[in-house]
Amino acid sequence: LQKKKVALDFMFYKENTLWDMKSRMEVSNFFGDKGQTTNKNNEIVFSADGVWNQIPGMTTYTKGTAFTNADYVRICREVFEGNNGSERRFFFVGGDLQAALMEVPAYQKQIEAKNTEVVLGVRVTKIETSFGELLIKPACEIFKTKDHTFDGVVLDMNHVVKYVREPLQTTQLNLDTTGQRRANAVRMLEDYCLYLENLPVHRKIVGI
Repeated sequence: LQKKKVALDFMFYKENTLWDMKSRMEVSNFFGDKGQTTNKNNEIVFSADGVWNQIPGMTTYTKGTAFTNADYVRICREVFEGNNGSERRFFFVGGDLQAALMEVPAYQKQIEAKNTEVVLGVRVTKIETSFGELLIKPACEIFKTKDHTFDGVVLDMNHVVKYVREPLQTTQLNLDTTGQRRANAVRMLEDYCLYLENLPVHRKIVGI
């Protein structure tokens, strides 16, 4: 009854593969575990800690109960007080934590004002508190992947370092010439890790 043309060409598959690669790296950046293993070629493969495992400071709240203004003020105070971090920090939140924050009148008013900004290429919502400014970025899918929907991570980006071992690169592979298969392929490679400096300026928000 309907004609529909879907652009399922090779460019689509390349973009989809790159998106999948980047999304997996993003989850690893948040919740990766430091360690090493051996692959099928008997090569040692190292993995890096995500920012979640690097942050010692933690603020807890009771999940499943209504957030109050007092809870909201306490979280903001513990994020900014007692450290020498910047007055503006990123706050990545899981879906259930975002829903809990939306119950707080002081938070809800600023969300409704649509006070948004693009910071470091990311569109965020600015929340101004008496202690500092939080740049809210929902990370629902990332936090859902590791069952952290009630949790969040506050990062002071001035103290987040990206250490690049190998930058993103692509290599054309002619598998037909090497006799492996009658096809050409593209290999994408990127190797980096994130590590945090001045650990007290970062904080985990955990629902218990």
